[in-house]
Amino acid sequence: MPGPLKTTDDIVAQGPPATDLAALGLAPETPAKTLSAAVTKPVPVSVDVGNMVAFDDNVIYPEQYVADGFIKQLARDATQALVNAIFSLPRRTASQAAGQFGEGAPCVFLPAGTTRLPRAMPLPSQKLMTRWEKFAQAKGIKKQKKDRTEYDPVSRKWVPRTGYKGNVIPKDQIASDWIVEVPDGALPGKDGRDAGDALRAAPKAAKKANVEKNKMQQRRNVEESMAMRAGSNPRLIRQQQVAARLNRVKSSTASLGVFDEQLAGEDKVKPKGKKREFASNSDLSGDRDRLRSMAHKVATGEGMPHTTGWKAQQKKRELNVTKAVKAVHQDSDRANTLRREIDQTERESSLRAKKRARR
Repeated sequence: MPGPLKTTDDIVAQGPPATDLAALGLAPETPAKTLSAAVTKPVPVSVDVGNMVAFDDNVIYPEQYVADGFIKQLARDATQALVNAIFSLPRRTASQAAGQFGEGAPCVFLPAGTTRLPRAMPLPSQKLMTRWEKFAQAKGIKKQKKDRTEYDPVSRKWVPRTGYKGNVIPKDQIASDWIVEVPDGALPGKDGRDAGDALRAAPKAAKKANVEKNKMQQRRNVEESMAMRAGSNPRLIRQQQVAARLNRVKSSTASLGVFDEQLAGEDKVKPKGKKREFASNSDLSGDRDRLRSMAHKVATGEGMPHTTGWKAQQKKRELNVTKAVKAVHQDSDRANTLRREIDQTERESSLRAKKRARR
């Protein structure tokens, strides 16, 4: 006979019916042996947490090395030691790490590495210093950026150094230009200007001379920097340039420096170049050979590029008759086109003249 009916409270209190998992083939497997988190070895494993590296300096015997799973055991112990060192660091939450990781995720900041790693590339070579850099280093000059504004004593305001509303004082506001102190005994210059005008022009002349000097020094610096890049000695190049200019000046006299006075220990000027040999105007015996040689060079291309060496042995250059005829035809076509344009212009001018005559 069926038993009494059960209420909902009785079913909940009793729990779910028991199920035979082994009969269904769903029985859990036997859990594997859990290894200890502590790594104990004769020589402790050294850990560099900053570089995430672990070093195991224990002795490895040959019979252990060939054993199955020995390398895996070594890797497991080293990894476990590294993980233990990482978990020993102070932890922080994501909010404390300024939101660098996910929300609520624990994180640690690794310290600086202790292992000195070798460089992947060699050390860069020292950059050669320019003349200005050497001068600045010797004088203790440091590069300092100028301020964009400066104080104007005339307007008593801070104005831009350059550009719109910059420190450009009009001539009528310059207090030191309309009056100039003239020294005693000053006389007008040869060009008719008085001493005051000469004194006013002196700063401009000095500025112009300073600009020329700066340009000359800039050219010298550029030459030296180019010589440094090319691997040459700038001092030696300068000496060679001075010697070349001196020889040019010596050979600029009427005697090409042969009969000029020489200093003690100075080398004589040797005229460079080769004397030209002109053919005789009266002797006509060599004209036939000379014309024959010229015709041979034109026909065979002797003396032209690619006429010597293995290229000349492969193929002799000959006179390109087709190209020459084509050039003649092109010249003829251009002449005919120019003639037609002239005829057209003359016809148009005559028609305009007839129209004006009819009016």
